[in-house]
Parts: sequence; C-alpha cells; structure tokens
Amino acid sequence: MSVYMNREIIRLRSLERLRSSLDGIVPPADLEAIIRHPSQLNTEVRQVSASVLVIQIVGIENIRNRFQIDDVLYELTRLNKLIEQTAHKFGGIKMRGYRDDFVVLFGDTLRRNTAQRFHAEMSLQCAAELQMENAMAVSKAAEQKRPVLAIRIGISSGRMTLGNIGSHNILDTIIMGDQLDQAKRYEQSCDINSVLFGRMTRDLLVKIDPNSDVFTRKLLNLDRTGGSNVQEVYEFDPFRTNPELRRNIMNALRQAAKFERKEERHPARNNDTLFIETNFGKAKLMNFSRNGMGILMKAPLSNGTTVRIQIKAESATLMNRLANRKLTAFNAEVRWARQTGELNLHGLFFKNVEEPDRDFLLQCLLEYHEASEQSQRQAS
Repeated sequence: MSVYMNREIIRLRSLERLRSSLDGIVPPADLEAIIRHPSQLNTEVRQVSASVLVIQIVGIENIRNRFQIDDVLYELTRLNKLIEQTAHKFGGIKMRGYRDDFVVLFGDTLRRNTAQRFHAEMSLQCAAELQMENAMAVSKAAEQKRPVLAIRIGISSGRMTLGNIGSHNILDTIIMGDQLDQAKRYEQSCDINSVLFGRMTRDLLVKIDPNSDVFTRKLLNLDRTGGSNVQEVYEFDPFRTNPELRRNIMNALRQAAKFERKEERHPARNNDTLFIETNFGKAKLMNFSRNGMGILMKAPLSNGTTVRIQIKAESATLMNRLANRKLTAFNAEVRWARQTGELNLHGLFFKNVEEPDRDFLLQCLLEYHEASEQSQRQAS
C-alpha cells in the first residue's frame, strides 16, 4: 500500500508539472485531454504542415519610458491574455515569445495524430480578430491616458520542424526552419494594425477566397544585406471598412509613444526634369529630406523592403556633383506605404549613406530645385 501511495504521489506531481507547463499554451480542451491521457502528448521531433504567427508591440521602448511601469505591465498582461484566449479560440498554441514578440502556432495541437486542418484560415482569422479586439482595448486605454499597445502581425506557412527542448513533464516546444524567421520578417515589414502573410499562406486558403480584394499584393525584399530576394506578400487590413478606428488608434499611438516627425520635408516641384529609377521600376520624386524621400511608383512595396535608388537629371551640373560623391545610386528602405489612386506612395529612409553625404545630397537637391524655379520664373 505504501509503495502504491508513493507511486500515486509521484504520478500526481508529474501531472501537476505537466499541467503547469501547458497551462496557457494549449487550448483548455486539449490540456484536459492530455492530463487524462499523458501518453497523447507528442514530444518527438517531427515535421508538420503549419502556420505560425509573430505578433509584435509597436513602440514599446518609448511606451516604457513614458509611463509608470505598473501601467505598462497592466496593459502587457491584458494583451498577453487576449492573445492567449484568441489563439485558443481558433485552436492555436501560444508559444513562448522572444522579448516583445508573441508566437502562435496553428497546425499542430501537441497531441498525437490530431493535426489541425485549415491552419492557414485559422491563423488569418485569429490575426484579424486580434487586431480588432486589441483596437477596442487601445481606444479605451487612450481615453484613460494609459499605455497604448498597438501591434503588427506576420504569418508564414509551410513545412516546419517542431522539437521539445524540455522534458515530457516540462514542455518547451521550439520551431526549427525558415517559417518562423519569415513570419518575423513579415511582421517587421507590416503596417501598424495590419497583417502581412506570404504566398504559401495565401495558396493554402480554402474557406477564404485567396483572390479577395481585401488582400493587397505587395513586394518584399527578404535579403537584409541589400541584395535581391523579392517575394510576393499579401497585406490584410482589418480596418478596411472602419478607417476612422484605424486613424484613432494611430493618433493615440503617436501621442503615447511620441512618434513625431522631426525633420522638414521639401516638396519636389520640378520632378519633370529629375527622374528616379529603382530596381522595381521608374518612380516620381514627391518630396525629400535629409534622411529620406517620398516617391510615387506603380509597384506596391512592403515596409522594410530595400530599394536601389538611381537619380537622373537633365542638369549636368547636378549629375556631376552627385557622381563626385558617388551619390547617383544608393540604397533606401521603405518605412511606410499607401495607395494613391492606381499608384503607390512610399516613404524611404536612406541606408548606408553617411551623414556628410546626406547633408550634401539635401543641399544639392535644394539648390537644384531653387535653380529650376528661378529658370521657370525668368522664362515666364
């Protein structure tokens, strides 16, 4: 009897550790099924077809510096619970994140022989509901002068490898493969309060029309070294039918995180004599500043995309000045983008351009536009 009781105590303690390690990670129904039959828990290294979400808080460092830590932790706890509940609602697994990232997996339930069908749909529906529910919470927080936690979401789908670096009783599942890195890259390139996903996720959609006009096709360069690895991505705006709510959230975020434009932008009034060519096609210079420029072009590019800029002008003086400083061509990164009619306006930030060269480029463009305007006035 004593031996039996000791074994039973050990078994119950083991189940309690297992429950503790899975609580909040798997949906409650799956958790109870695993506790009843622990042998159902799949801790083996395996390849699965799945979708992974990466969720990031926008401007969290600024928020931390501007608000009381108790208020920040309150909103972080609220957001963490929202992600957990929404993920479980659609059958997802809320994994441990990295710093300010939250990671949710769809397609594997951690139970043997219970792979999730339609994981692409589930991931997209989860992301859409997360954005809408968080928007309501953000609006309420802004009214109460509390920290505002807006989010971006990236989704990647495909074959990935799952493994457990913990034990059978203390689970710590990790994702191995390119999909997690891709989802992070999509999230980093996503507009605030939107969802960005890859071609594979779109192709796996069955219940949702993959050709729906709610998805905006964009181009994203996944090469972080300035090379070319351009892929199709698709952006979903949950606030497409409620743009006012999106504007309210953005205004609240700018005020809470103090996102302010600190440099003057100069309009490009004579862009019929100055041309911009890129590795994505021809573009029209709309404005410029010390650290970047706005260009209008046909191709829709995602945030984070590296663009190769080539300046061409009718003025031999301007071209010679830029050529002497090797500034006729340089790289820039897309920081924001929005559709303007049939074209797309992009805000670019100069990459790998030294500060003296930025000052020189700004001065050249200012002098060129001033000279062009004077010539037009004299001609008229």
